[in-house]
Parts: sequence; structure tokens; C-alpha cells
Amino acid sequence: MAHPKTTSDDEFVIDNDGLPFPKRIIKQCVATKEINDKLVTLLSIGFKKSKFEKVNEIPKKHRELLRQIQAIDSTAYFETTTTVIEDPTDIPNGNDYKELFGEKEEIFRGRVYIGCKLHSSLTLSNIKWSPTHGILEWLKKENIQLDEKRYIKLAETSVGFIPYMNPAVILRSHIRQLVDECLVEIELKESEIKKLEEFNLGECAEDEIYLPPYHIAKTIIGFGNGKERVTTSAFQIRCHPDHATFMKCILCRMHVESKYPLHFYPEGAILIDGPEKYRSILKEQNEYLFGMTTFPVHAISHDQMEVLSPKLLEHRSIRRVIKTQQTEETGRWLVETTKKLEKQAKAHFDNSLMQLEQDLVALKTLDKTPNRSITSWGANDISELVTNIKIHHPDTQKEPKKENSWIRPPPHKTCSYPTFL
Repeated sequence: MAHPKTTSDDEFVIDNDGLPFPKRIIKQCVATKEINDKLVTLLSIGFKKSKFEKVNEIPKKHRELLRQIQAIDSTAYFETTTTVIEDPTDIPNGNDYKELFGEKEEIFRGRVYIGCKLHSSLTLSNIKWSPTHGILEWLKKENIQLDEKRYIKLAETSVGFIPYMNPAVILRSHIRQLVDECLVEIELKESEIKKLEEFNLGECAEDEIYLPPYHIAKTIIGFGNGKERVTTSAFQIRCHPDHATFMKCILCRMHVESKYPLHFYPEGAILIDGPEKYRSILKEQNEYLFGMTTFPVHAISHDQMEVLSPKLLEHRSIRRVIKTQQTEETGRWLVETTKKLEKQAKAHFDNSLMQLEQDLVALKTLDKTPNRSITSWGANDISELVTNIKIHHPDTQKEPKKENSWIRPPPHKTCSYPTFL
């Protein structure tokens, strides 16, 4: 098993002891640093370029972008390699603009990418997504892609998506760990190792090699028009366009070799499978999202879950055990099952937990009692309310009608993620 570890500000190393050399290192750009009480973010700004675009339209949008950010944070400003831009009117037009940002310019699929630094007291996520002052709607209206610079170059493209994972429930860091382990453990062909050397991602030791950086995003994926359009919510894997083919090959092989706990559907497969097959894949993801459910468990440490999870996964009703934001602090996990098998899953969990408690008591290592109940203050009142709601307000969400089966994902806040951010 590979174990991720951080070694410096700009590297993410996978320790693959015992695996064939070269040792593989996933190098990631640190997009945000704190300097003098300010967050300094490396930006990748994508402006849509059309044939009928007016002269100096991109500099005009660039100036307006700074105004929008300064309306939220009056101390914010841009920085290039040579200039600090505090006033939007300092962003020039024409050749002066190209000289100021040209060395950081990259064109991909009709979009011009500009790189610069943003100094602000707010995070980029807060600037974009805040419900009170975020500029997301303005970005969508102007067709501007504003993101952190995650790669050596600026552009970004989708490699494919991961089906049978719910982005509303599963932590992105968990998916990242699974993909990292796959990239390290899967066997590489000689041609692929040569390709990695051609990428020239950085100097490293003779027995090491860099893997392309990538990003995992929660997004809406859609295909078709009108009544034929199908959309779903999923984890999407993105990287720089130069590295997309390499990443597709590795991740497709991961899917075929069933020893890895991930599925993958690549971009461009529609050209081979056809549109109907692609629609069916998206519908299957929606069917999974509608059918899955989870129940929480509490006061279970990592060591205890390592013992418990193999027993849980033996039963067909339990699909996986999911780490949460509270796992480290309170031992809270989610057990994934389906709505049809939820009762069986809970019964199997209780039986497995009973055996675990007996073993822990015998070993005198049980500090807290693992359970499926809320253990915080006010738990009884909350539980009574939930029971009352189930009795008087049964679940009215029905499965979609057969003629329109699974063309939309379940309603959830994650469905508001735009496809281009």
C-alpha cells in the first residue's frame, strides 16, 4: 500500500517502498501562500475569445475583474513579474497588455489564459462562492474562468469522471488518496516512462520520476439537447491538456484492473461507444445517486475501523465506509448502503460492532463505546424529533417516471456547481 506524505511546499510525494523503481512523485503547485498577512494566490484567468470580439475586449474584462474583486476586498491587487496593479485603470490595452501578461498567455479551445498573482485578505473560494458577495454570477455572465494555477502551465481540461461515487457525501481528499495510490502502484509501460521524461516536470534523483499534476473537482456533467439531455453530478479529474492522454491511459487501465476500488469513464469515449451508451452511463450514475443512502456511526477510531471494515464489507448490503470531516476528532464515519438494503446493513453493522466491542473489552482497549447514535448534548431531543418527522412526514421523493428515468441527478447543493469552474 502506498502512503502519501508531504515533503515541501510544492511537492506531494508517494512513498512506494517495495514497488519497482522509479519512485513516482506527484508534483503539485502551491497556488496560495500567506505573505505579510495577505493571501497570495497564483491565478489562471481564462477569457473566452471569439472571432467577432472587439479590440481590447480582454483587457477591458481584466480591468472589470479587478473592480469586482476590489468591491469585496478594497485592499486586493494584481501582481505580474514586473508590475503591481492596484488601480484597474493601470491595466493597459494593445501591445502594452501583451507585454505585461503575454509571457503568461496560453490559448486552448478558444479561451485565452492569463496568469498573474492576486493579493487579497480573502481566499479565492470566498471571492467566487460567498452567498453574500461572491462574483460567481458575474463570472458566468462574462464567460470568465477564474481559478488557481494548479499546473506548470495555465490551461486545464477534463480527463473523465469517476462514476459510482457521490460527491455530496464522499470527501474529495479520500478520492484523491485512492487515485494517488493507483498512479503509484499501477505498472507503467516503458513508453509511458519515456513520455513522463518528455514532460520535463522537474529535476529529480535518478531513481525518481515526476507524475503529471491533476485536480479533482465536483461538477455537473451533461450531454444532449432538449428532452434528450442528461445531466449528473460526479467527481471529475482534470489536468493540463499536454498530460491528458497519459492520464487517460493510466486511469482506464485502473478501471480494467478490478483490484482498484475506483471506476473511470474517460472523455472522448463517446466517439467509440456512441451517444446512447454515454447517456446510459450518465443515467446509471443518477440511478446510483437516487438509490444510495448512508447512516452515521460514532466513536470509532482508525485502528478500530481497520478491524471492523473488512467484516462490514463481507455483506452485500454495505458498499463502503466513508471518512468524514469529524472522523479524526469524534470518530464519526458514514456507512454507505442502498435504500432497499438499509435495514439489513444496519443489522449487519450492529452484529459486527457487538463482536468488536467484545474483543476490545477483552483487550481492555475500549475508551468510548462505538455506536450508531448521536452522542452529543441534546441527542435525545434530536432523535425524538427525527422519529416524529419520519412518522408524520414520510419520504415523498419518488423515483423518476420510466419515460424520463434518471435524466437528472437528485436535488442537492452540489448540483449548483457550474461545469466550467
